[in-house]
Amino acid sequence: MRNPILVLLSLSMLAACGGSDQSLRERAQEKPSPLLEPIYTEDGMKGERFDLNLDGTADIVKWVRYRDRSGQLLADARLKEPRGEYVEVIMRKEMDTNLDGKMDVIRNYNRRGALTGEQVDTEFDGVLETEATVVDGKVTRVTIDLNGDGKPESVRYYRNGQLQRIERDPNGDGVTDTWSHFENQALTRIGTDYDGDGGVDDWKIFHLVVAPAVTTEAAPVQAPAPLVPAAAPEAAPAAP
Repeated sequence: MRNPILVLLSLSMLAACGGSDQSLRERAQEKPSPLLEPIYTEDGMKGERFDLNLDGTADIVKWVRYRDRSGQLLADARLKEPRGEYVEVIMRKEMDTNLDGKMDVIRNYNRRGALTGEQVDTEFDGVLETEATVVDGKVTRVTIDLNGDGKPESVRYYRNGQLQRIERDPNGDGVTDTWSHFENQALTRIGTDYDGDGGVDDWKIFHLVVAPAVTTEAAPVQAPAPLVPAAAPEAAPAAP
């Protein structure tokens, strides 16, 4: 796999060694570019394509529109004047993180360029089974639809970045079977529907026991949290 940065560095070294302009042009033409030709949707959205491993297939597609000086979005990105003053507004980004030719992460943005949601294929099987809803930069809802039938097996709800509730439908019939509630990331109760009527038949309550943390060492620096928060541990629901 060729690294585009190394390609640029090699060209810079040749120039420093006194290579002619002609030889530089010839060498540059021999190196494939990570930037592919842009594409356009029927409604005029521009797709900027990037080929990270230089195999001829786009690994990242950034879909954009343009805002003019008055603040209006152009109806068609192809109407942008070469010398005009525009602000690029990202609308969607598609990424192939494992370079297998299939997009496994799709991020959507609003007209202000703010992130509104993300779809992820965590299994790399071609199904974007995990979908997160983002409001004001925070995840509010995460659905997991393993078979892509539109009936998620799990739905997580968040408030201010904290997990509040998980609704599960393990049999995929579209009816919630268990409701798990959390407080300060700790499981507090589980409601279970045994007869499949969509209502809670039994509640299991968990009492919180919080022990004060005692430490004399500084807290280690942690890596940034992923966009989709991890679920808190949960006990199995009791049998009827």
